[in-house]
Amino acid sequence: MTLLLNLIGQSIGPSIAGMFQQMHRGTVTNVSGNFPTPDAYNLIYLTAFAISLTSVVFAISLNGKVTVQNS
Repeated sequence: MTLLLNLIGQSIGPSIAGMFQQMHRGTVTNVSGNFPTPDAYNLIYLTAFAISLTSVVFAISLNGKVTVQNS
């Protein structure tokens, strides 16, 4: 099960990061091309933090329920 979640995370993570980088693009003076803005990276880290925090809360919640049922 851990391997499955790891593989899912490895495939979804880059696609979410790429989506944010494409949505938030900007230019740099005297450089040709568009580049991801700092907002894109802030959203990537905020999303990763939110998903990690949610996973920890679910794990703690489920651990408490499993312990109560086994008693």
